[in-house]
Amino acid sequence: SERERIVEEEYESKTKRQEIIWMDPRFRVVVLANKQGYPFLGNDVLSSLADSFSCHFVDNPSVDAEVDLLRFYGPSVPEELLRKLCGVFDDLRRLVDEAVVSYPYSTRELIHIVKHLE
Repeated sequence: SERERIVEEEYESKTKRQEIIWMDPRFRVVVLANKQGYPFLGNDVLSSLADSFSCHFVDNPSVDAEVDLLRFYGPSVPEELLRKLCGVFDDLRRLVDEAVVSYPYSTRELIHIVKHLE
């Protein structure tokens, strides 16, 4: 219900016990979200959660890691082509960081291209 609270074991409150859900010490939340802004026009997750949770940012994978991932989706696509595609996407991502291009190209789009080539 909306009245229940998830709390740590040490938490003391005047809240009625039936309105408390005791949190296991191993409790973890993993939330994945895109940066706010075009084309992701949803909520600013960081401003909503940063006061309550430890937030960690994950960068795009390195070219070597991305090539390894793409090899799974396109085992017959030549590695040279996979590396060229990764280089192009790396350049596009840099251009987004420099505000030259507005669309943030992701590994997801790159996987779709490789699947098509396969």
